[in-house]
Amino acid sequence: MKTALIVMGFTAAVWAAEPIRTPSPDSKDSKAKSTDEQSERDEQSERDDQPERGWGMGSISLATRQVARLGDWEDQVPNIEKSIDRLWEENEWNEEADQFALQAVRGVAEIPPWQITRRVDFLTNEFGARYDMSEAQIKDLQAKTYQMIGAVAVRHGGTMFKHVTEMVDSVKSGEPVTPEDISRWMDEGEEMIEFAHEQVETISDQIAKELNAEQREVFERDRASYRKRMDRFEDMRERWKAGGWHPREWGLEEVPEYKRMMEQRVRDGRYDEQKWRRFDDLQKAYRVYEAKSQETPYNESAWEFYVRQYIHQYGFDEAQAETAWSILREQRQLAGDVRRSAQRRMQRERVLMGRMGAMAMPLPESALEDIHGLFDGLCRRLDRIPTSSQKLAVERVLVPPLQALPASAKATGDQAPDQRTPGDQVADDR
Repeated sequence: MKTALIVMGFTAAVWAAEPIRTPSPDSKDSKAKSTDEQSERDEQSERDDQPERGWGMGSISLATRQVARLGDWEDQVPNIEKSIDRLWEENEWNEEADQFALQAVRGVAEIPPWQITRRVDFLTNEFGARYDMSEAQIKDLQAKTYQMIGAVAVRHGGTMFKHVTEMVDSVKSGEPVTPEDISRWMDEGEEMIEFAHEQVETISDQIAKELNAEQREVFERDRASYRKRMDRFEDMRERWKAGGWHPREWGLEEVPEYKRMMEQRVRDGRYDEQKWRRFDDLQKAYRVYEAKSQETPYNESAWEFYVRQYIHQYGFDEAQAETAWSILREQRQLAGDVRRSAQRRMQRERVLMGRMGAMAMPLPESALEDIHGLFDGLCRRLDRIPTSSQKLAVERVLVPPLQALPASAKATGDQAPDQRTPGDQVADDR
């Protein structure tokens, strides 16, 4: 069976919070309805069940009913697991926390989406065993899980139901889902996805506070693994939103209608494999750039804090302080030149890449290393300013070496809380 809608169906089922009471495709009641005419009436009835006002938990039930229209779930599982395994393998998610998550996701995928309570129970029991939770902690985890699911359903149940229904309709009609469909769903579902992620983080914060130190250590490893996967999903979502979805990402590359569709798009010039691979490379590079930009050596905005701290630590007089600020201005000017040159090259590449969404363009690794080198030069030049007596005084009081900015300053590039001039600081130090 085609698996184009499995991703959305799987997502809807994981968020679901109450059991579906309609018969599954394997039930006796379902098998008794054998004629095409009866099946059409059943499907229309399910659509007519849509609530007229607002959305809530009922939208989850309705969405999973749509998934049930596909037929026997056992026929779907092998392709789903193939797609999941490929995702983990391609991203080299091989750490212990990653492998735990893989087995948990595979376990959920084996349970039909309409058996919602089983899915939630399976997940919470898996986490309970992993963190050695008490019975009370497991119950609290289940309650928080349902709380999160309910919040997403109430706010975005309509979007979820709409997308799942459209995907099921596509499969039932034999028409392939197109990259344009995926792009629209990613755009329409952006708020839903972001809200769901916020809910996960909120619930995770609450859970972490209730764990002991040993439990929290494992929990935080799993949380870091989750965030890594979410970063990768965000990159994929940006590409899909820009039109770069490919059927192989959902295990559909060998399905005839999808194969024909992509072959035709390649011939028409509507799909350029190399361009989208470059898009992925740039997204990954931006993640590296984003992380490094929070570190002092790569962040010129943080250099001022470093110099201010240096002046204070060695008790510079006004002339020494002015020398230090002059060195900072020179090194920042050079770093600015490096950035502008790199940005011009990036802009040319953006033009070559064409219109591929609002993609973030990272500074090349070579430019980052040049900026790091300029920070090293700043440090060496500052080290020449203190007198022997100033250096000795610092050594005597065992002042810790300057290494990095406080987290708050790293995140914003702000100056230190002390906003006085270097001259004022020197006067106070004396």
